Amino acid sequence: MSLNRSFSWQYLKRLGIALLLVLWFTFLSLPCALFALARDGQIVFSRSRIPGDVLLRIQLLSDADYTGLSITTSQVSRNEDASRACVWSRIRYLFWRGAAVEPAQFCECYRKDEGSGIWLSADEQAPTACRFAS
Repeated sequence: MSLNRSFSWQYLKRLGIALLLVLWFTFLSLPCALFALARDGQIVFSRSRIPGDVLLRIQLLSDADYTGLSITTSQVSRNEDASRACVWSRIRYLFWRGAAVEPAQFCECYRKDEGSGIWLSADEQAPTACRFAS
């Protein structure tokens, strides 16, 4: 019985140390991320080749009236043959100077060009396509 308890304690101890190491390296990489944000104006983690389909976008906002960050996430809805896709984007704002702004949400639709495989804007069908995507 005591052997089993010591084994579980060692396992939890190692798991805790691994978690602390992950948190520590995340903390150490924070200055690099802030430098990249200041240099490029945004940090983008894309999910696919569809324009606007981002897992996470952090963008630096700097204007005469406000300064802060915008955080964008998106979700993709495709039709059955995957030739059309609509991207729902949600933007949240964090301002440290300026008036607070409500979160925004919008939809953009795209169609895939069969010849080149490039996603092109399909704005003419956006109102009906965004309804099927919601």
